[in-house]
Amino acid sequence: MKRKRSTKDQKKRKKSLLYLTLITSVIYILWRLFFTLPLTYGALSITVGVVLLLCEALTIIETFTHFINTSHVKIPEMPIISSEQFPTVDVLICTHNESVELLYKTLNGCSHLTYPDQTKVAIHLCDDKNREEIKELALKFGAHYHGFEGNEFAKAGNLNHALKSGNCTGELVAVLDADMIPTNDFLMETVPYFLLPKMKKSGYKWQLRTEKEIYEGKPIGFVQTRQSFYNLDTFQRNLYLEDHITNEQDYFYREVNPSRIASGSAAFAGSNVVFDREALDKIKGFATHSITEDLATSIEIASHGYEGLALDKELAHGLSPDDTSSFIKQRRRWSRGSAQSIITQKFFKSNLSLRSKFNYFTAYMYWWTFFRRFVFIICPILFSVFDIKVADTSLLSLLIMWLPCYIFYNHSMKIMSDYTINTILSSIQDTIQFPYMIGSIFFGTLQIPEKNFEVTSKESIKGRNSQFRLVWPFIILLILSLWGIYLSVYRIFIQGHEGSVIVLYWLLYNLLPLINAVVYYYGRELARDSELYNIKTAIICKGERGTFKGTTIGMNENYITFKLHEQIELPEHELIDFTLKANNYEYRFSNLPKKTANDGVYCLAVDFTCLEENQKRIFYQILYDRPHTLNRNIKLTYWSDVRILIMALVTHRKKSREEDPFEDNDQDTNTNDFNDMDVLY
Repeated sequence: MKRKRSTKDQKKRKKSLLYLTLITSVIYILWRLFFTLPLTYGALSITVGVVLLLCEALTIIETFTHFINTSHVKIPEMPIISSEQFPTVDVLICTHNESVELLYKTLNGCSHLTYPDQTKVAIHLCDDKNREEIKELALKFGAHYHGFEGNEFAKAGNLNHALKSGNCTGELVAVLDADMIPTNDFLMETVPYFLLPKMKKSGYKWQLRTEKEIYEGKPIGFVQTRQSFYNLDTFQRNLYLEDHITNEQDYFYREVNPSRIASGSAAFAGSNVVFDREALDKIKGFATHSITEDLATSIEIASHGYEGLALDKELAHGLSPDDTSSFIKQRRRWSRGSAQSIITQKFFKSNLSLRSKFNYFTAYMYWWTFFRRFVFIICPILFSVFDIKVADTSLLSLLIMWLPCYIFYNHSMKIMSDYTINTILSSIQDTIQFPYMIGSIFFGTLQIPEKNFEVTSKESIKGRNSQFRLVWPFIILLILSLWGIYLSVYRIFIQGHEGSVIVLYWLLYNLLPLINAVVYYYGRELARDSELYNIKTAIICKGERGTFKGTTIGMNENYITFKLHEQIELPEHELIDFTLKANNYEYRFSNLPKKTANDGVYCLAVDFTCLEENQKRIFYQILYDRPHTLNRNIKLTYWSDVRILIMALVTHRKKSREEDPFEDNDQDTNTNDFNDMDVLY
């Protein structure tokens, strides 16, 4: 779903808000620097006070860099080109240890890619485990198979091995992770951008440039699209926030990365991307000096005079890590990869512009957010529990200087991010990660290698998604915070110490992220290993009583739930013909409908063991060739999160779309009896 860009009036309001936030922030930081450092309270207080000030200043600098970038977003218009102008494309799917069934869905999506001349598209399955069953799967879909053993350079080595093969000769190279299922228009919505240097728009019509008409921009090195996910991420799931927050990565793909185009620092993000083959050849393939090839490759391509585009287009969908352990390992790897790519002489001596270098460097500085979060949590504890001064000021002065900055900063965060992030959500997510990220970015900066490299698991898990062994830092901080709250209340109401009011507010604010962290690592019981996607499409039922129309309520690889438009009871033991229509796909089958616990809702069980090959492929397309159905906007506030946590802890509720459609229904649900399906194109 493409969002509408801001109108001129909205841009003016955003600009005014940006200036007000900048002015109040600069005033606040200068006041903190010259008037609030605890210079008379000993070395420890001075050290903590300086560290706190630096963390505040870095947070503001990083935020304003993004604010400035988002106020100057320049995404070029995609040219309209003729069928003959579409170049040859190699689509590379990377796999390390993923299952056949997971890769099947991705290959199926690739086999349905729309392109004017299908002979110009070649699909490649790049397997650095050299597995026989994966080779057979590639042959089933008519894809080239690249088996590769002894890979020393992870994903980059796998891709480079395929590029060097004799059958990977396309003018463009698309890269997809093993779980990323492309929509049918993936190539049609990305490939035309590579012809921008050759095209010009005259009025409403695109045409080729003449030899004398020089293109003022740089050649396009890559076109990165959004990484979209069709399952709940660990924050949405474990914190019961599926209806209140977006996927944790949405902010980067929808706002941050597109905003970096103008500075020449848009990033290749590992998947859902198309490269110019000539650009890859000039940098000798994907970068291998970092454990994450994406940022390093982006920098190399930009250094060779190419422009990277980052589009807010949802053209492929994959799986977020299902378990907290995989999520933490993934982020630790990303942080080290960022340090390996940026903290090098090669980067600082490159011919990138100063603005590009600064924006790339802020990508590295982002990973120090977790240290800053620790500082923001520990400072009020040090002040209230251990009587260590972190700032020297009166309550009135603090309110006058801090409150305007705080209000404008919070409001700007929501507006400038287009409601994909806010400060409370950011605080919760950073708090959950900080104990396990600080060491990673520190050692990564020192270029100390990780002992083991692990690819993020893409397989679904069952049962409670719990890593409670990781919760002990938060328990300690919670206890100290609660003790600090008690002491602050005592000092305010018994001793009349007004300065403790702000400390009390600070402790109470931090309390919610810490409680969320405990809930997060405790985990959440999974109703089953895949969500029931909120897909609404037409379904037609034809039986002995006649033909009736309905609408699906939810679907996944196991079930189809639907409701008829008329108040009619379907017979439960009569085989009924169904037609499912979605996009350009039509799926016809026969099944025994079963009533669910919800009034008027019926369910059909899907059993792939009963499906022919073409049936399975078309059903997967109906499921995945569409925008994801999860929440797209932030609806979270401090108090709404308190309410959600209380409800979740008291009732242990599960999201309805994750519940078994047959729950509390005493009917027989043996799926072996359900399917006698037949699909017609």
